[in-house]
Amino acid sequence: MTDNSPAHSHTSSQSPARELSRPLVPVLWLVLMASPVAAANNATVLILDDIGTALDTTAATASWLATVFALVLAVATPLQAALMRHRGRHTVLFTSAALVAAGTLFVLFSPWLPLAVAGRATQAAGGAGLNVLAIALAGSARRIGAISAAMGLFGAVSPLIGTQLTDVLSWRVALSMLAITLIAVPAVSRRAAPGAAGTDRFDAWGALLVAVLSGSVVMVASNPLPALAATAISIIWLIIHTRRRPDGYVPVATIRSARFQTATCLTLALSAGYFTLLFVIPQLLITRAH
Repeated sequence: MTDNSPAHSHTSSQSPARELSRPLVPVLWLVLMASPVAAANNATVLILDDIGTALDTTAATASWLATVFALVLAVATPLQAALMRHRGRHTVLFTSAALVAAGTLFVLFSPWLPLAVAGRATQAAGGAGLNVLAIALAGSARRIGAISAAMGLFGAVSPLIGTQLTDVLSWRVALSMLAITLIAVPAVSRRAAPGAAGTDRFDAWGALLVAVLSGSVVMVASNPLPALAATAISIIWLIIHTRRRPDGYVPVATIRSARFQTATCLTLALSAGYFTLLFVIPQLLITRAH
């Protein structure tokens, strides 16, 4: 029997207000939760030779540890955002923390490169969720700026940190820096409102197309022709799908927004330049300057 008493109705109507009245999560916890993701993404840049030697393979083959992390991070980010809309913030927090922990264990103890690559993919899937959650909990442009600045700082110095950790301890420790983010999980879980779960039907086809598009764009630098072909095909299918379902995973109103288009083009240009400098240029220097 449904409880329609005034007390029950009052409690139900007040729960959103209580959620909104909760104090914001301290920004330092959000910085700690998000910035190790950028560090983990870039830590492999200068230690690929060490990894290849340790795993009895080449540096080019070992670079899959970096490529797969970046690829899964790009693909998982919109999927984690959808999970948060449909299942709430705590689901994303605990699921992502579990993925980071499991992936780190794979990296630390895997004797084979494929298993280590799987660990890096698992880490990236969890890191994407923690990134999305940190931005969602920021609450203001100033706090988002603080999180972004910290991510940029840690991302910039992480290749050097990875080198030092490899020299002093092990390359496995360098690739496990993402585990630092787990320190923030208990504090964030206590302070963050769970968030309401969405009731609309999940657009799985739209999510799949966005995932393919994100992954193909990431792969343009390393495999240009297949990646560009996959990008073009996914864009065509995404256009067709959004016309069939204008309020789905990629809302038409958002795509037509001039602000969204400007932000997307700027982000794409900056990201392409960033990853080119980060991964392609060092390999060219190694090849041509020995």
